[in-house]
Amino acid sequence: MKRILIVLLLVMCSLLNAVSIRGIRALGEPVVACRLALQMDENTDFQVQKRAGGFYIRIAGFDGILPAPNLSQSFFDYIDADQNGILVRTSENLSYETMALTDTKALVVDFYKPAETKEQRLALARFHTDRGRIARADKIYHELYIDYNGHYDILLAWGELLIKRGSDRASEKLKMIPSSSQFYSRAQELLSSVDPKHIDTSNEPMMEVVEEEIIDLKPDPAIDYKLPEDDDEYIENELQRILKRSDITEMIDDRDSLWQKLNIVVVAAIIVVAILLIFIIVLLLRLRAAKRNVKHGVKKRATKMDSATITKMVSKLLSDGWTNKEIARELKISRYEVEQAIKRLHYLGGYDD
Repeated sequence: MKRILIVLLLVMCSLLNAVSIRGIRALGEPVVACRLALQMDENTDFQVQKRAGGFYIRIAGFDGILPAPNLSQSFFDYIDADQNGILVRTSENLSYETMALTDTKALVVDFYKPAETKEQRLALARFHTDRGRIARADKIYHELYIDYNGHYDILLAWGELLIKRGSDRASEKLKMIPSSSQFYSRAQELLSSVDPKHIDTSNEPMMEVVEEEIIDLKPDPAIDYKLPEDDDEYIENELQRILKRSDITEMIDDRDSLWQKLNIVVVAAIIVVAILLIFIIVLLLRLRAAKRNVKHGVKKRATKMDSATITKMVSKLLSDGWTNKEIARELKISRYEVEQAIKRLHYLGGYDD
């Protein structure tokens, strides 16, 4: 019975401490990288394990309820709820990185395909840039330009990244783009945003016109900005912005309302079941104790007096005129035992005191 009570208490505690997934987002560069963000209602621990056909994400205290995910911008096939976690199904050969954002109660897993081609590596650099990993993207552009020297689209993207990083190397990279390149005009715009005094000297006859325009030129606010140096801080802010979209907010609000109602019903049901079980357990314990007392009393009475003592007492009471029924009630034995004692008296020819 104690085991039943312990199991019941454990079940009640596990239900009350369960955590839920409020929303699932899968965003990124499907050609090479994708971020899976699980918005939780409480901070919790999680682990990722690679399995055949996908990945298993174990979530501590998961209640097993899985909201409908939007996987249109990912390379995942589908996501299933599993015991204590979720299964992310994919046929791709992926690597991954994990992090938990405690401020936003989000569990984040970044999945990566092998980046081998130029396009894949550029997409990976964009992925890291969008998530505030500026230093990592900088390294990718550096390696790309070594492998693809003379590809000025790389220099342009690299220069834009360095502007975001606030690095003086941005001007150096943008100035390496020649006037014959299709990316030259964009590079000059970026150079002007970095240094408003910069003058395009590639076309001398247009010197005066260009100079007059540049005097009134103001930095483009869409370009002239710096990202925080702290990658994690930028990631948290970006994820908050994504998860606070109106469709996610409505989904979370609806889920909160439903979850609160379910919590009330579940807790009430648990309390009722617990009371019934306790009542049944107490009743069974009392019945068992009563049976034990009855058996113990019979055994005690049966072993209290031996046959010689019973025969002696029956003889005395018979001499005093007692009936068999009265003797049985007095000695708390059965009438059959009284009769057996009388037979022994006849056999012995009476009982001598």
